[in-house]
Amino acid sequence: MVKELGLMLMLMIGCKDSESPGRVIAAVNEEGKNSVMLRWHPPVLNADGTALGDLSHFRLYRRPRGAVEWELMRDGIFDAEAEICVVPVGDWEFSVTAVDDSENESLMSNIETVRRE
Repeated sequence: MVKELGLMLMLMIGCKDSESPGRVIAAVNEEGKNSVMLRWHPPVLNADGTALGDLSHFRLYRRPRGAVEWELMRDGIFDAEAEICVVPVGDWEFSVTAVDDSENESLMSNIETVRRE
């Protein structure tokens, strides 16, 4: 059984490139309770409103809830989803960024918190 938690990620590429990915859903695996699936809608426009043509990939970060430093979990995500198979016990925060062909990275999204008991 999978329980879905909703989050709206708002990202903006810092160098006037792409807009943020859209709504992100985190699904926690209720059976084993050790994996999380994150999904989002990829951006389709640049920050200036023109059509996006240079989105390269996404990066997924996590940290223990309340921590300052983020850990890069995955780089080079080409689909608008990622599964984290081993999530330690505790409260974890996840965030996604978009990266363009020139390696400009967006600001961090707002945060999805997942509890693993």
